[in-house]
Amino acid sequence: MRLPAFLVVILALFTHPAFAELKCDINEASAQVMEQRERFNDAIIQSDIDTIAAILNENVTLVTGTDSELFNGKQAQLAIWQSDFDSPEPPTIYIRTPHCVVVSKLGNMAMEYGDWKGKLNGNTLFSGSYNAKWRYSALDQQWMLDAEIYMTSYLK
Repeated sequence: MRLPAFLVVILALFTHPAFAELKCDINEASAQVMEQRERFNDAIIQSDIDTIAAILNENVTLVTGTDSELFNGKQAQLAIWQSDFDSPEPPTIYIRTPHCVVVSKLGNMAMEYGDWKGKLNGNTLFSGSYNAKWRYSALDQQWMLDAEIYMTSYLK
């Protein structure tokens, strides 16, 4: 029997030692954030730029893992993804695995903590940790990505 991805993540919340001190939330908001992350991961696998665009806030910020390159704004980030998708070489598939989501007491922000891997043809080339800040958009009726910061801890 295969467990649903959401349940696997919840189980990981209770067993991952790096997150033992965090007070991870297990509620509707944290589940929605994890669902958005899953949508983003699927969009990368499918080279679906429209879904990625729908998840990113206009002023989204990205700090890359190895060289801390900074990308500000939705258009800058979409350009990176589109370049990867348009390359004649097979794209590196980035999968982020959330281990903990903390929802702000203010109710419209959440912080996601997890691990990421960059894979090419099924082989992990690099991996590390990340944090992502999400903001709930009443207009869009969904959680939107505000910022991501990555740290690379493994290079093949």
